[in-house]
Amino acid sequence: GNEKVWNIYKYLNENIDNAPKFHYPPMNYWIVKAELPVVKLVGGKGVVKWLGVGSNIAFLDKNIFLYNLATKFPLLLLLLITGFIIYKISKKAGLSENKSRLTSLIWYLNPITIYSGVMMGQNDILAILPFMVGLLFYFDNPIIAFTLFGLGGSIKSFPLIWAIAL
Repeated sequence: GNEKVWNIYKYLNENIDNAPKFHYPPMNYWIVKAELPVVKLVGGKGVVKWLGVGSNIAFLDKNIFLYNLATKFPLLLLLLITGFIIYKISKKAGLSENKSRLTSLIWYLNPITIYSGVMMGQNDILAILPFMVGLLFYFDNPIIAFTLFGLGGSIKSFPLIWAIAL
């Protein structure tokens, strides 16, 4: 089935289906593919089939809320990890314990984070997390930092703009 696809672009060119077309770099696809076991664990048997239906009928499935949660669950975990990385960056920068916790709280309660990551399930966090981990290493090990910036940029391009600024 479709779970065995590694080259999404070739697959989409050779197979016409109702699923939304994939328009991200390959690394993004491979990370989303790596999330699939978690999605299946949360969503159950029907979630993979549901992922392949067009968005015009996906909402008709009686399990839509479970499937929606299943697809957003890995992203939620990454959002939580990113908040912890922000805390670690703040501590490393010399902020007090309370101020470091506040930086994470600002991340967690930021309306943009809540809307894009939790409510909409936007996959930007896939590129943000490696970039933030790179920031954690920026002063101590710039090679690791810029490798992680490159990883973020191979998922979505916007981390490359931030890396150029650094």
